[in-house]
Amino acid sequence: DELIMNSGTEYHIYTSGAIATTPQMNIYNLNVNSTVKWLGGIDQKVSGNITYGHVEFGTSNTKTLQDDIIVAGNLTISGSAILHTGTNKDIWLAGNWDDNSTAGDPFTETNGSVIFYGIGGQSIDTEAATGETFYNMIINKPLGDVTINDDLTITNNLTFTSGNLRIENNDLIVTDENTI
Repeated sequence: DELIMNSGTEYHIYTSGAIATTPQMNIYNLNVNSTVKWLGGIDQKVSGNITYGHVEFGTSNTKTLQDDIIVAGNLTISGSAILHTGTNKDIWLAGNWDDNSTAGDPFTETNGSVIFYGIGGQSIDTEAATGETFYNMIINKPLGDVTINDDLTITNNLTFTSGNLRIENNDLIVTDENTI
């Protein structure tokens, strides 16, 4: 079985049962300009080993990563949804991070990393009053900057492999005995 998504297409994952998971296919061929939307009003398990175009975690409840995920476009957390990185799962992001969920803590980072690897400018935006929090953040960009448009807290390591971080008029907080 193969899931093919062309440029501009959207795939919405809803459920009315217990817990929703990624549809099991042998091949995922998702165009960088396609969008997968996790919109179930129940907890959802998000399988990885898929390169998403754009991905949105929305509506409500918790969306928990079962594997690392790669997002070739933008990642959005919306509605009152919570994105949970599961047990030390990483998010590879080539586009923008847009957290406009109304949940109290819309991103539960556990011990995973958010890796910014896109070519060109990337941004981190959040509606949370306290800003965004990542456990580990890695900037590994051949070109362009990552710009934080709201306060950002790193609770473990901030690693620069290649690329720049633009703080603008916001606070960057690296807590405890962490490495920059």
